[in-house]
Amino acid sequence: MVSVNVEAKKVVDKMIDDADALKIAVSKLSNGATVIDCGVNVEGSLKAGQLYTEVCLGGLADVGISIPGDLSEKFALPSVKVKTDYPAISTLGAQEAGWSVSVGDFFALGSGPARALSLNPKETFDAIGYKDDADLAILTLESDVLPGEDVAQYVADECNVDVENVYKRLRENRQLPKNERKSTIAIVFEASKEVRMPILNSTLIIIASFLPLFFLSGIEGRMLIPLGISFIVALVASTIVALTLTPVLCSYLLGTKKATSKLDKEPWVTKKLKLHYSKGLEWSFCHKKGLLGSVCVLFIIAITLFFTLGRSFLPSFNEGSFTVNVSTLPGISLDESDKIGKEKILLSIPEIQTVARKTGRAELDEHSFGVNSSEIEAPYKLTDRSRGEVVREVREKLATIPGANIEIGQPISHRIDAMLSGTESQIAIKLFGDDLNHLYSLG
Repeated sequence: MVSVNVEAKKVVDKMIDDADALKIAVSKLSNGATVIDCGVNVEGSLKAGQLYTEVCLGGLADVGISIPGDLSEKFALPSVKVKTDYPAISTLGAQEAGWSVSVGDFFALGSGPARALSLNPKETFDAIGYKDDADLAILTLESDVLPGEDVAQYVADECNVDVENVYKRLRENRQLPKNERKSTIAIVFEASKEVRMPILNSTLIIIASFLPLFFLSGIEGRMLIPLGISFIVALVASTIVALTLTPVLCSYLLGTKKATSKLDKEPWVTKKLKLHYSKGLEWSFCHKKGLLGSVCVLFIIAITLFFTLGRSFLPSFNEGSFTVNVSTLPGISLDESDKIGKEKILLSIPEIQTVARKTGRAELDEHSFGVNSSEIEAPYKLTDRSRGEVVREVREKLATIPGANIEIGQPISHRIDAMLSGTESQIAIKLFGDDLNHLYSLG
């Protein structure tokens, strides 16, 4: 369907190119909005009024002005002739002054194609079945004061035409007269320079929030310090890419003719997201007290729940499997280690249906144990008894093995214990000294 804002932009471009001849003034606000003064602080002209009317009609009509030569005749009055193939869209969908723009002390009646983006008033656009999806907004204001940045931002927010910085600058540059346009590289450099310090500052703030991780000890430090290092390294790398490589890629990829031709159209997903966001934001502003009250109630509930939480970093696991380490006397042969019958003892327990055993390790394994050490995985399924009762029975039955040290744990718990202390037992005692024989006797 035809876009009233895109068609009106063609007329606006003519007005900008012929501003001196039309006796109008064109100015650019710091937020990127373009303001055309057709009669507030300038003289204006008849031709400017004609083009202004065409803009009001969304660029979908030809406007002609007829001035009779002899004004003394009874019905010899100037007249305006309008021809259009889209009468409903150009008049009700654009020209009708149905938008009251009030921002601070500024007030004006708004008409023109931007109304088709803000759907103001919505009943009118529902009746004619029209809605524009352009990503630029053109609004004509009936006022004796020029609008400022706050008014321009209000219109942009209502019409959902905000864009990212590089795209925004490239689009603004494209809307300028050809003799005033800058190169793509210059635009990308200026846009990147604007966001350089905010990106850097936000990165430093995020890094600062991760610094407390490096002061943790115990299992928390062992687990979270590597995470903090990985995140900070990735964040620093992405920041360097954003400040160096991304602007270069923008200058190449966004400077092509194909990319430039798409600057007048915003992606469908972005427009939908902005539409839903604007509706949610508008609802939030209309229900301030209820929203703030709900947030306060949820905050109080969260604080209350915080004091009921446990203090241990990791709770006791119930992994559904036992990891049993059986160590016999050093020097035992592999055949004798197999004959001990550890599996039969475990399978005699009703909750354990299957077991798997590893005895010793390969020579090049990270954990090289002798054949006197075995690790048994015994999945279990609790029925009538608790896990503690099953563990006690496992311990009692394995204690009947002569000359064997028994350690009962769980797969993940064992690995965590090994990470913290270098051993796979829940309680580890380390002895340090110069006399190895004395340390061995103490052990």
